[in-house]
Formats: sequence, structure tokens, C-alpha cells
Amino acid sequence: MERQISVCWETESASSIHDPADGMRLVQEVVTSQYGRVGIHFTGWNLCSRGDADLRVWFNDSAWPQTRAYGRAIQGVAYGVQLTFCFQFADGGRNARCPGAQGKLINTLP
Repeated sequence: MERQISVCWETESASSIHDPADGMRLVQEVVTSQYGRVGIHFTGWNLCSRGDADLRVWFNDSAWPQTRAYGRAIQGVAYGVQLTFCFQFADGGRNARCPGAQGKLINTLP
């Protein structure tokens, strides 16, 4: 059974990581390649506007990656999926804006 899930980026994502376009591209590539194998297709991947996507994703390096809900309950939730590349909170901010680290980190996913 094929399933489509729309995705958008919260606007704060563009200012919270070193290279937002690269970070967004990397996440999109990994997610679409992994989930596409099992018939789940993520679409959209634009900046969010009011109520326009099932999953609303943002980058926040001040806390661990997390979701605000699971399953259907996360549909349309603002800041529903939080991703972290640099883990600045874990090292006292020493890796501020960690250039180049985001690609290394996300490319280690299976």
C-alpha cells in the first residue's frame, strides 16, 4: 500500500544551522530514499505556511531530536518534528554552527 505524507520546514530552520539548504537537502534525500523502499513517499519539502503539511520539521540545536506527538496525532502540529545536527547543548556550545558536521552526521544513518 502506497502512502503519501506531506512535509514542510518551519521557517526558523533556515537560520538555525550552518548551511540550511544543504541540511534540508540531506534530510530529504535520506528520508525519501529510506522510506520510499517501503512505499511511503514524502512530498512537498517547502517552507511551512499555515496548515499546509502533515509533518512540520525544524532544526533546533538546543535540545535532543524529538517529536511532539506520534502517528496521526502529529499531523499538522507546528514544530512537530525537531532535528538536531550539532548538539550544541551537549558540549556547552563549543561546536557553534558546526560547519560540515551535518552531512557527516546524517550520512551515517542506515
